[in-house]
Amino acid sequence: MSFEGYRQTKLGDSLVSALEELMQQGRLDPEQAMVFLTEFDKSIAEKLETECKLKGMINGDLHTYRHYDDVYYIFAKDVTFSFNLPFQDRESVYVDKLKCMIQKAPEEDS
Repeated sequence: MSFEGYRQTKLGDSLVSALEELMQQGRLDPEQAMVFLTEFDKSIAEKLETECKLKGMINGDLHTYRHYDDVYYIFAKDVTFSFNLPFQDRESVYVDKLKCMIQKAPEEDS
């Protein structure tokens, strides 16, 4: 089972919208749309694991922390993100509020 949280990104929203439009036009079955979404989830997770080398640090005031069924929610205020970008100096970004959802990586099938 892959993580479906990537569907809530702009790219995922666009894919879902396109698939819904194709289903409304009768050019795609719901089962086929689910295959597309499942492959999207797997592909995004795989690319992030193998190709994303960005490391960073988050500093801020923790407001709320929740954990349920290997899903973690963090709500913070006055947050600064610091990233080590390849071939560049450290980059920092400030936000007033942060809502972060983190899920434990699914176990690979053997």
